[in-house]
Amino acid sequence: MARNLAPPDPLARVRTLLEQLNLTTAARRLADLLAQAETTQPAYSAFLQQILEAEDGARWERKLQRRRRWSKLGPPLTLDGFDWAARPHLSPQVVKELLTCRFVEEHRNVLLVGRPSTGKTTVARALGTPPVPAPSACTTARRPRSSRPCTPPRPTAPTARPSAA
Repeated sequence: MARNLAPPDPLARVRTLLEQLNLTTAARRLADLLAQAETTQPAYSAFLQQILEAEDGARWERKLQRRRRWSKLGPPLTLDGFDWAARPHLSPQVVKELLTCRFVEEHRNVLLVGRPSTGKTTVARALGTPPVPAPSACTTARRPRSSRPCTPPRPTAPTARPSAA
């Protein structure tokens, strides 16, 4: 009985290891990343960084897609065809300011209040829709990884509690 002594494909083993580590994007794009590395010949650390950045970017996109699906906002919505004349109490300048998502950077909340059929849901859905030309702070606000050191919460002064007696 003759044994098949063909050498195993080293890329297949690497791909299997990446999949076992749940690095699915790196496993799927491995051939492309290796071909690019052969032409540019980056340092080992730069190549590893490229692989991990590709995986991180794909995970972030999947996370955004999951959150959009869970939000039940429906299909993407823009305010391009919104009838501002039908809702004179709704200021276009205020809504356009909200769409810049500056409130996210300032760590502030937005509360949409008004009577029925005044556009609250439409504005909320538009806030949840990423803009087409360039992403805004609404869709690209990420957790700080190492840009700022973690600091423990400031201690607060103890408060006096009424006695149970």
